[in-house]
Amino acid sequence: MNKDFKHVGASWLTKENTVLETGNVLNYMDNLLASEKIPAHCRLIVLGFSQGVSIAARWTAKSKIDLDQLIFYAGGIPEELTPEDFKFLLTKNAKIKLVLGNKDEFISESRLQREKEKLKSLFNGKAELINFDGGHEIKKDILINLIT
Repeated sequence: MNKDFKHVGASWLTKENTVLETGNVLNYMDNLLASEKIPAHCRLIVLGFSQGVSIAARWTAKSKIDLDQLIFYAGGIPEELTPEDFKFLLTKNAKIKLVLGNKDEFISESRLQREKEKLKSLFNGKAELINFDGGHEIKKDILINLIT
């Protein structure tokens, strides 16, 4: 097996035991949310950064998380997800945002176009694309604007 992982910050959910590890991570997230006992009056924001976008997207789709905002930040939405997976979000008017830096070394022009198409298709045109001047990074001012 080739152990030469290129441009990957971790091997989880990408190269080895993907199905098993995805299931483990999603179960962990379910248990974590249950253990937090978040009061009903609180807004729930799910944010995934970089590879965490795949976790945020898959977890939300699988577990039908009752959230107020779903933020995909500097990462790609998994290919296997369908509009049906997210239909429940559209009925409750959750905010969906994809945040990308215009100098992100992991987002080529062709990948940007694919992500835009997925965003439009998966969320029936109701998701917002936010571009910022920067690379593969979380910008404090962008993050603050997302959650206020």
